[in-house]
Amino acid sequence: MVGTGGTRAEDGGEHANEPVAEDEAVTTVLAFVSDAAAELEAVRQRRSMESAAFAKVRRVP
Repeated sequence: MVGTGGTRAEDGGEHANEPVAEDEAVTTVLAFVSDAAAELEAVRQRRSMESAAFAKVRRVP
């Protein structure tokens, strides 16, 4: 079973409430991907602002 936040309910025994290791790995990877996407968006916004500021400076006589 691979997903996010799952447990081993199919075991039905003493391991019924333990998180599945694969689920933890998926959650970790998704967290890293989310952080990387947020960082990339921040860099894009910064570059856009810098570009706009540079363009404004060039237009000033």
